[in-house]
Amino acid sequence: MYEGTLPNGIRIQMRLDSEGKVKTAYPCIRGGIMKYEISFKKNDKGLEVNVPSCISSVAILLMGDIQSNGDPWINLIHKVLKGESSYEECTGNNCTLEIKKDITKIIDNYSEDEEECIIETIELKKIIELWVRKINNI
Repeated sequence: MYEGTLPNGIRIQMRLDSEGKVKTAYPCIRGGIMKYEISFKKNDKGLEVNVPSCISSVAILLMGDIQSNGDPWINLIHKVLKGESSYEECTGNNCTLEIKKDITKIIDNYSEDEEECIIETIELKKIIELWVRKINNI
């Protein structure tokens, strides 16, 4: 296993295969490894995020609603995680969040299948923080 810091300051942990090639790479957020493998790709429209299919609504949330300012979303998540509130709900252009201390439900407002995903609230917070750092550095 290899740990290091990218030129943009993000700490990563990588696992290499027997040939020394990168097998997996995970960003480390505040001393902890993220549960989900997240990758970013710059294209002509800006920054694109790729997430596992089990949390596909997170990509819609990031690219459609959060864009470069995560503060309103992070503030609501902090409020719940700190115990100041047991539940918060917010709706953006594309998604609705139902935030509880342990889990957050993300509902894709435009999905024909009424698609929703459940993610650990702390993991969503880490992903949003990472997204904001990445999008503001392109």
